[in-house]
Amino acid sequence: MFVLIGLFILTITPSYAEKQVPKVAIDLSHGQGKEGLEELKKILVENGFEPVFIIQKIDKTVLENVKILIVGEPFYEEYKELGDDELKAIVEWFNEGGKMLWVSGACDYNGTGGLKIGYEKIEFANKILSAVGAKIRVEPASLVKYSKETSEVLDVIADQINPDKEVKELTVNVSKVLFYGSTIVCGYERMFGFLPVYSYIPLEIEKAQNVFWLIKTGPHSIIFTADERSIPYAHEPYKCPLGELPLTAVCVCGKEPWKFEEEAMGIYVVMAVEKYAGPKQNNKIVVSGSSPYGEEKSLILPVYHGILKNITLGGPILIKNIVLWGAKTEKAPRSPLFYPMFLLVVIPPIIVVLVYLKLKTTRVKVSV
Repeated sequence: MFVLIGLFILTITPSYAEKQVPKVAIDLSHGQGKEGLEELKKILVENGFEPVFIIQKIDKTVLENVKILIVGEPFYEEYKELGDDELKAIVEWFNEGGKMLWVSGACDYNGTGGLKIGYEKIEFANKILSAVGAKIRVEPASLVKYSKETSEVLDVIADQINPDKEVKELTVNVSKVLFYGSTIVCGYERMFGFLPVYSYIPLEIEKAQNVFWLIKTGPHSIIFTADERSIPYAHEPYKCPLGELPLTAVCVCGKEPWKFEEEAMGIYVVMAVEKYAGPKQNNKIVVSGSSPYGEEKSLILPVYHGILKNITLGGPILIKNIVLWGAKTEKAPRSPLFYPMFLLVVIPPIIVVLVYLKLKTTRVKVSV
């Protein structure tokens, strides 16, 4: 009788783990701003998450029972480098499995206003991505887009959204998102998908295993380097013949408008995701060219006040879609080895030639 009662209770009572509210940790300990935090908190709470704001440092204690970690760009003067102990804590948390990590980059431009650091923000993001073995990186570059709708070219309203089934739940009901002061993202994958040598790849024209682009800039976009240390990994940056940065107007380089810039304009990936990441192959990684929170023009911005009209943005919907997707644990399906190991022994001369040719054509310019 007691056994039957016990079994009945077990069937109608959810487990402790099921009753736990999933935690989303947001890093504020490295100089991130506070703009957009109330909006972000509202999205999380309304969708059943518990927001945790990291104020002091990232460590094992603050990451306990955290499902999703969001690390925005360290934008302001209070910027602090990521400590080795913090990086270790992130890796250990990630390797537990069933996690989602969102890391954002920023442009390398550091000339005015609160942009006191440029290149360092990109190093900061890539240090985390490298430590967890991500197949995505943010590029050391700055992104601009020429449009009659925006008040400055650093306001990139990205409007090419990936409708493919692999990411449809992330992009549904999203049509435009603001990427202010952004960089672009690229892939970091084994050469030809199987060689034990890694290279950077442009996600606009190549694919990395389990990596999917979410958002592209749309036409009339240019990348350039504003920091002398910056060398983009997979793309060729624009270089003005007169040594000017393309920040103020389209025709900064010559008398004929668009003459030089048209040749440089392209469409670039500003946001991508990786599935089945980590040693347990059940983590998710999100990488964006600018931050979802922390500045006046973050991804979470719902409306852009343009020159001619106000533009409705899908940033809040995108963020909601991403955290709901990140809360679900998905493990990689089993698949046989695609490339037999004997290839590495039978045809080494061919492999050497392929690697050499790949290294010679690493960076590309993406044209419309």
